[in-house]
Amino acid sequence: MTTKIKSTSLEDNAVTTAKIASDAVTAAKIPANAVGSSELDLTASYAFSGTVSGASAVEKISTGSAGSGVSLIEIDLPTDSKYQHLQLNIHDIYHSADTDLATMFRIQGGSYSSSYTYSTMERTYGASPSGASNNAGSGNAQMSYYNIGNAAVEAASYNIIITNNKTASYHTKYFYTAYGLASNANATVRTGGGSVYALEINDRLKLFPGSGTMTHGEWALYGFLRS
Repeated sequence: MTTKIKSTSLEDNAVTTAKIASDAVTAAKIPANAVGSSELDLTASYAFSGTVSGASAVEKISTGSAGSGVSLIEIDLPTDSKYQHLQLNIHDIYHSADTDLATMFRIQGGSYSSSYTYSTMERTYGASPSGASNNAGSGNAQMSYYNIGNAAVEAASYNIIITNNKTASYHTKYFYTAYGLASNANATVRTGGGSVYALEINDRLKLFPGSGTMTHGEWALYGFLRS
């Protein structure tokens, strides 16, 4: 004979965690939608052994704070094959002198690559679109044509896409869009791209001014998953 105990027969707090066997509550005994946000610790970290469907295809890899009067900024790039491409967003770059912004990529675990291609195209107020390019052999990759200025009001914000850095089968490439005021305080939209002119894996990039120092806002690096 089975004896049933009504809930009204139990005192408050009579059933404690210690009295529940570890395998007593199974998935079959939990109705759909019975567990909500109030029953979960939303501040805790959870490890999943299976595939989580419906999650974002974008991962935040790293972030950085603003910097002032620095000679360069270096950002490590993952070489994990799970990423289809990377995207770097950095805010409000301006320099101690009117000069261009440049980038270089590091050979995995070694020195910075010394040969690049690049092409820039910009439209600034009162002038026709113009830009600069180098087909091969440049010591760095230029990321502006009309100089970035030396005041916060002239700062430029960049969105940079990076591909192929994880493999030596293709050249690492980058593409960017940016907006800010040029050194003459004219509104300027910037776009361009370039590549490392060598087949190599690249695990870091640096951004730096053509001369002097740079000031920049916060930055974030994201990875877009292959699947």
